[in-house]
Amino acid sequence: MFDTGEPSDEKQETTNLPVVAIEEDAETTQTLLQMLYPIDPPSIKSPKLAGKLMTAFDKYFISMAKLRFHLRDLLKEDRFIKKDPVLCYSLAWKLGWKEEAMVASRHTHYLDLIDTYCD
Repeated sequence: MFDTGEPSDEKQETTNLPVVAIEEDAETTQTLLQMLYPIDPPSIKSPKLAGKLMTAFDKYFISMAKLRFHLRDLLKEDRFIKKDPVLCYSLAWKLGWKEEAMVASRHTHYLDLIDTYCD
């Protein structure tokens, strides 16, 4: 689960507990924890964050059911898909949603994929 596996030498001053470094950024970690704990649902504002969450869910062996619950409606919204239609297509496809993948794919027709995705 943790590639580095070893706790860092850093210790929290008040508890003296070891700290394990994780690769995910603060936004991804906060949203992931909000999805797991019974508090207000998180706001997923971009396809990029949704992709990071999918990676974290897979990495930590968390059931994709919660992620599916939060992403299903977002992947049907034009405003969300237009931010990154290729990533939205990828997310929908990986989650097994054929209809959402087809909708996202329609938003890619105007993209110049060579200039945008082949640096």
